[in-house]
Amino acid sequence: MVARTAAASAALAFLTTLFCQKPAALYILVWTLPDKGSRWFKDIGEAARYVESRRDQDVYVGVSLSPEDFSPSNRCPSEKTAGIVALWTDLDVRDLVHTKQNLPPTIDDALKLVPPPFTPSIVVHSGHGLQCWWLLKEPEIFESDEHRDKVRATVERWARLLKLNGAAHGWTVDSVFDLARVLRVPGTTNCKNLAAPKPVEIIATSDRRYNLSDIEGYLDQVGVPDPAAERRWQEKVKEQQKGATFSVRADAAVPPELIQQYCDADERFRLTWHRQRNDFTDQSQSSYDMALADFGVKAVLPDQVIVDMLIEHRRIHRHRAKLREDYYRRTLAKAHEHMDKTTFVNQSAPQPPPAGATGEPGPEDETLRKAMLCERLSTLLGNVITILRILKVAGSDPTYHLELDGCTVILGNVNQLIDQGRLRTRVAEQTEKMIPRLTRREWDPVARMLLEAVTICPGGAEADYKGRARMLLEDYLQDFDCTADPQNRPRDLRKKPMVVEGRLSIHSADFRQHIFHTNGEIVGPKICASMLTAIGAKPYTHYGQEQNRWVLPAEFDPATYRP
Repeated sequence: MVARTAAASAALAFLTTLFCQKPAALYILVWTLPDKGSRWFKDIGEAARYVESRRDQDVYVGVSLSPEDFSPSNRCPSEKTAGIVALWTDLDVRDLVHTKQNLPPTIDDALKLVPPPFTPSIVVHSGHGLQCWWLLKEPEIFESDEHRDKVRATVERWARLLKLNGAAHGWTVDSVFDLARVLRVPGTTNCKNLAAPKPVEIIATSDRRYNLSDIEGYLDQVGVPDPAAERRWQEKVKEQQKGATFSVRADAAVPPELIQQYCDADERFRLTWHRQRNDFTDQSQSSYDMALADFGVKAVLPDQVIVDMLIEHRRIHRHRAKLREDYYRRTLAKAHEHMDKTTFVNQSAPQPPPAGATGEPGPEDETLRKAMLCERLSTLLGNVITILRILKVAGSDPTYHLELDGCTVILGNVNQLIDQGRLRTRVAEQTEKMIPRLTRREWDPVARMLLEAVTICPGGAEADYKGRARMLLEDYLQDFDCTADPQNRPRDLRKKPMVVEGRLSIHSADFRQHIFHTNGEIVGPKICASMLTAIGAKPYTHYGQEQNRWVLPAEFDPATYRP
């Protein structure tokens, strides 16, 4: 009876905190598994009582308010949602129920992904992860489709910020920005693992409430781009990878409203379009063509639109038409070259800090920029792989770690990172996926981006590297009786771990084979040696012969690994 009361109390308190200011006419969605049933409530108390009646099931609440009851078998589509009361995220933590293991190791690690100025209003332990809510000071009720799209863009940018923060640590964070999303209700049960169901419970609350403008200002400040512009860039990359062409037509024109929009938004474009650039020493039409092409590339316009713009501009200013395709290809190529050094760098204008922010951008901004570079590299490489981060393990003979969503590709030197053929081979060996082959001209900016995205490993990042080496060793050592007498072992076990002069000793070849069989990761001798050196292991010659054996530091106590 106590447990039942606690569950009802938790659900009611949670739903009341979320929806206490909702308009009376709008609906709350409560959704359940395994029946995939939807229940719609205008009254918070009724919703809480229904949740309590299903407390032993997977029970979720819609993140958005609904304008109507969409029936027991449907959820409210994103494009019909009526408003939101909070922003949210869903952060998985490393657990056997998750197929991905490159997740935050602990709850505390997951919380580190939250920007410090924005303490969550509610933190829910979902059973195998965290769900955070940032409550708004008042509900954001959509007044139009355009208003909904604007809010959805902010929600998507917030989700992307958390995803980038995760990637900067080498962790995967799912995107959960859909307005039709549902999250778990405290006081219920996570039944993902039927053999070991977990309670869903609130583990932290705060009185913090936010204006949506505070969050938008912070996203501008740290340079998280607008989703629409990012999608246009991705489409442009896809077109270029498909070898998309443009046509040259004497009657080409751009919609007048589009030109007016750009004139209103950018004074330099307006002056260029009206041929009033007094700052140009060269007033030839070719200079104006180049300026317009630079603008088009920066605005991520399709090549066809840029070409049409140049042709129309020549026509309206009574300059000789150029209808040769090669002229426009050269002009576009030059515009892309001009953008090579800046296309992937944050170009957002500085914004004033939001309420509660600390003012000047902190050191995490550079980390965020590198995570964004990795994200864009994934797109440029055809989205065959998802790059989370690129680490350089510093030293006299540095190695590079390409951390992907699912595995890590270890590269022996910088050449294996920036040489297209070698990188494609190493990625194929590790992932059984082939990165599309790019032309030399396409690959050169990608190689520069790969170098620019590298995070050097001294300090905290090196600790991550050492931690991973320790984790692999712990896993390896658990499988064997390390204290057994090596002289009495069968011949096929002679390369297994053993105790030498009171210290644990391993054979690097056997260790590498173990990593491959358990993680699917190919680790070469040189890289294995750098890993073992990083944790303080020393090479050891056994019986006067070099056996690739290493003596582990004293922290690996032989007594710990007795059967």
